[in-house]
Amino acid sequence: MHLLPNYDELLIAYRDRSGMVDPSVELAAARIISHVVVRDGRVCGGWKRTPVRDGLVVEVGPLGALDGKAKAALHAAARDYSQFLQAPVQVTGI
Repeated sequence: MHLLPNYDELLIAYRDRSGMVDPSVELAAARIISHVVVRDGRVCGGWKRTPVRDGLVVEVGPLGALDGKAKAALHAAARDYSQFLQAPVQVTGI
């Protein structure tokens, strides 16, 4: 599970992006160039960040059904992002 920024080369570098989007999740075309959540190499949702007083809130969706392992992986990605930012990151929407 990865939280990729907008315009990441995973999606921008290709004309045909159909193989990179999980077919079980319906996303608007505009979400493909926004911040995306990637699971097993395929886009399964989007995310946006909102600065708050003590860090950042990352709101994710739609992701489809997430089992415990996928939720743990998403929280691990948020922890990595938190380390990068050197600020607390809270995940919402799951």
